[in-house]
Amino acid sequence: MTQQRSKTYCSLRVLLLCVACASASQTFTLPLQEFVSVTEVREPIAKGESPEMHHGRKQVSVTEYYGRIAVGTPPQLFDVVFDTGSGNIVLPTLKCKDEVCVRHRRYRSESSTSALQLAYDDETPLEKGQTDRDTTSIVYGTGKLTGEYIRDKVCFGFGISKSQACTSTDFLGVTQESRFPFIELPFDGIFGLGLEGLAAGPNFSFINRLKANGSSMEPVLAVFIRNLQADEDS
Repeated sequence: MTQQRSKTYCSLRVLLLCVACASASQTFTLPLQEFVSVTEVREPIAKGESPEMHHGRKQVSVTEYYGRIAVGTPPQLFDVVFDTGSGNIVLPTLKCKDEVCVRHRRYRSESSTSALQLAYDDETPLEKGQTDRDTTSIVYGTGKLTGEYIRDKVCFGFGISKSQACTSTDFLGVTQESRFPFIELPFDGIFGLGLEGLAAGPNFSFINRLKANGSSMEPVLAVFIRNLQADEDS
């Protein structure tokens, strides 16, 4: 089945809230961008209709929201789509030479003093000179990513607010990435908001890491989307 794709995206303020716990109960807000992709697909063949005579098509719209995070020390900035259906943070690295990676920002582990390469998903550090390490592949719709395990500091709020929400977390550093659909997307990586069950392990879930690690932030996130008939921002 052939698919025809077109895309549009526009600026839209959405608030992603990280609610601080301890003493002040402050909130942190992150502005997001809206990306809308439109895909044309064939409609199912009706009962009694021959495949040769079937020409019905419909357009399916998918809306995604992305924002900026800082990774590493000193911080490297990435635009990531926030995905409630997965639990891993996924970022392209310099090891990925595919065109789709080159067109996006790529993570440089050697430039971060807080980066730790992991050999396996059980948090075993990669020893100096060791080449044996696990890789994993994740399928997102029609796309596929393959990467290695890395740990580094991930922060919300760099360059936006005086306060930041940060925690050390494990993520997937992409070394191979399929051209479609990622070549069409304006963001660099994926930020899974799912809990531990949707992540490669407990320390791959950013929400889980907010609960651990002595973090002063509560693992509470909220998104407010405006009423289209009201005069208000999301």
